[in-house]
Amino acid sequence: MSAGETYTDPATAKQYTMPRPQGDGSCASSNTNGTAVAFWADGTRTLVSYSTTGATAGVFLQGTVIDSMFLTPVNPADTPITLTTTRYGGNTANGGLVFEATPQDCASPTGVQAAGIEGAISLGSQN
Repeated sequence: MSAGETYTDPATAKQYTMPRPQGDGSCASSNTNGTAVAFWADGTRTLVSYSTTGATAGVFLQGTVIDSMFLTPVNPADTPITLTTTRYGGNTANGGLVFEATPQDCASPTGVQAAGIEGAISLGSQN
């Protein structure tokens, strides 16, 4: 899944900015929310609006699959686009993730500037 990154449209090679997740917290606890995209091997995609709650390295994600997401172009001369969900529409998303900050970053006066998040989420029907 991708969130807050640059998306390149495979049809035009134009680049677009995905919305950046928002949140606050520390290495001890955190809360975030955002929109992510899963790109599948068959060319389909799933857009997920999510929130996370974390305690130390453990992070719980929950969300829902959404219909569409508006992307602004990197080049202001390009037209914005709307990505749509083409797989797993109407599903929910849940999963356990691991926040991968180093102890040195956690102890830094400036805090963690970047850290990986690993894990898996599952998509399921609301029925």
